[in-house]
Amino acid sequence: MNGKQCEHTVCAAGAILDEHKVLIIGSQAMHASVKHTIPKAERSIETDIASFQDKNGSMADLLDGSIGEFSLFQETFGYVCTRRDCQNGNASDRMEKQAGAIQNTRH
Repeated sequence: MNGKQCEHTVCAAGAILDEHKVLIIGSQAMHASVKHTIPKAERSIETDIASFQDKNGSMADLLDGSIGEFSLFQETFGYVCTRRDCQNGNASDRMEKQAGAIQNTRH
């Protein structure tokens, strides 16, 4: 997936979760840090996304059902959000400080 597709997935996740910030994990996170094309990142159709506020995995489940694999989102656009959870508060604080940003301007 390219940067625009990643941004679309992140914005969709933010809207579904009613959050301005989500955590992007894995190769797609590079789209938030660099502005040029990343061929290796474009091989994947998945953006791994977690909510910083997800304390029990329910928000990850919501993403999975809404824009995950085999969803109408995937059928329509050809790429998906892969659910992840951040249930360890210390880890999510550390990750948030180190993360790049794709602004959810639609929210």
